[in-house]
Amino acid sequence: MNAIKPTEPAEKRVHLDFLDGLRGVCAIYVMIYHASLIGFWGDRQPSSAFSILTGWMGFGYLAVPVFIVISGFCLMIPVARNGMRFDSGVLFYLKKRFLRILPTYYIALMFSLLLVFFLIGKPTGTLWDQCLPVTSLGIIAHLLMLHNIHGAMQINSVMWSIAVEWQIYFLFPVMVYLWNCIGVIASAFLIVIVSFCISIALLGTKFDGLYSHFSALFLFGALISFILFGRSDGLRERAGALPWGRALFLLTVILLFLVSKWSTGLAKIFLDGLVGLWAAFLFMFVSTRGNSIVSRIFSSKIIASVGMFSYSLYLIHLPVQQLVWQYVFSGLLLNNDVRFVCFFLFSSAVILLLSYGFYRIFELPFVTLIKRMR
Repeated sequence: MNAIKPTEPAEKRVHLDFLDGLRGVCAIYVMIYHASLIGFWGDRQPSSAFSILTGWMGFGYLAVPVFIVISGFCLMIPVARNGMRFDSGVLFYLKKRFLRILPTYYIALMFSLLLVFFLIGKPTGTLWDQCLPVTSLGIIAHLLMLHNIHGAMQINSVMWSIAVEWQIYFLFPVMVYLWNCIGVIASAFLIVIVSFCISIALLGTKFDGLYSHFSALFLFGALISFILFGRSDGLRERAGALPWGRALFLLTVILLFLVSKWSTGLAKIFLDGLVGLWAAFLFMFVSTRGNSIVSRIFSSKIIASVGMFSYSLYLIHLPVQQLVWQYVFSGLLLNNDVRFVCFFLFSSAVILLLSYGFYRIFELPFVTLIKRMR
């Protein structure tokens, strides 16, 4: 078995490079998805030939479940290495989560609000119209991290997932407690069943934005991390001997078949679950087959470097896309296909530059502060 042993520092670095690369790919895919919805909205549709080339852009929402699995995987690493205990306690863990997520989020929220108030606050017939109008209750919900329940699409519609993930952070210590009390298998089964049942029960209500089944996806990542970084060498060896590559291939085929059919309602909940399993299988495959082409691609410097500022990119890309579309491309007398290509290339370059600058100025200082706390 050509397995990565996460306890070795150099190989730990390679593994985390893969995660950075996956974050970067997911963030870029979300950006591409939203660019396609801004460029092709309402009466502005691609030609039949062009739609064949761009059809793959329409599934960017599936990147969010992958982000949740990544989060569960990363947050479990120090817990698993510490014998399923939080190093320095739960409050210290929550303090680090606060510093990592909220300051950058609030700055991005203010950035989005300023653009809405002064530049992009009127409907223009694009995806951005869903973010308008902005209400006082919507702003309050965003400040309290409850906007997945009220005003999810307001201000900057991508931010709903940040609220969901933030809420899962408070459930993570409960997961670990159950893990220690009733065991891995029993607690995992309980969390998966309860979280999916709650999502199904809330479907169609004003609370369906809780996305409680994402807790199970978070758990999928945590389970893989427990296997790889926990103290049981035997469990790691047995898991590493399983045919993860074939399982990943089979699940990929299933997802490609279902993705265009399961897009709303109850089916979307189960599709999220399958995507979460796919991400967990991918982690296990790369971790036990460290020299695979998949690992080398995601660990490449260019892709991994984008992953470093993927959070900033995710937070600010949509208002920037609307800004570029509204003031540069909306009035150009070009056919829809050509205009979209120009818009996509130009806006993507602008977003990458602005996101990196946003990361350096507003996100990196808090990342550095957290490292000093260890």
